[in-house]
Amino acid sequence: GFGFGFDFLPPIARGELDAHKRQEFLKSASKEAGYTYSQLLQRPGQPLFSEVSIAMALIEAERGRYSRGIDYLNSALAMSPHDEKLFLAAASIRNKEKKPALAKEALLRGDEATGGKSAEINYHLGLVSFDLGEVDPAVDHPRKAYAAGQPLPGLKRKLAAAGRTLTL
Repeated sequence: GFGFGFDFLPPIARGELDAHKRQEFLKSASKEAGYTYSQLLQRPGQPLFSEVSIAMALIEAERGRYSRGIDYLNSALAMSPHDEKLFLAAASIRNKEKKPALAKEALLRGDEATGGKSAEINYHLGLVSFDLGEVDPAVDHPRKAYAAGQPLPGLKRKLAAAGRTLTL
């Protein structure tokens, strides 16, 4: 995954198997986070805005409203264009939507916006490249993350199964 779970949801919502009850929990979470979001919109420049935007985006994605989720992230990116968490959340939504090429596009935009310095983005670029069958980029992208001390065990296993190794 992309490091974004649904921790802001009540535990009961995360494990709820009944689709109707789950949607009710998500609707409630959306209302609560939405209140905070609307308050922060009235006070531009608040550091919490990105976090709340991510929460709103992931709630919408969990509700199957992927485009609405991306809209929340795009609004936050207009205010914080170099926030790696926003690009990672966009990739997570695209991945959940089963659109890995769009996940990769979000990560590439994030890599550019962060000047290639985000180990997390480079790691996930490696994972999504591998999932797209692009083994060379799957090795090349995460080198920066590996050099920064990230162990990358999941990606290393995937590459090893494909007969490749991740080295500096």
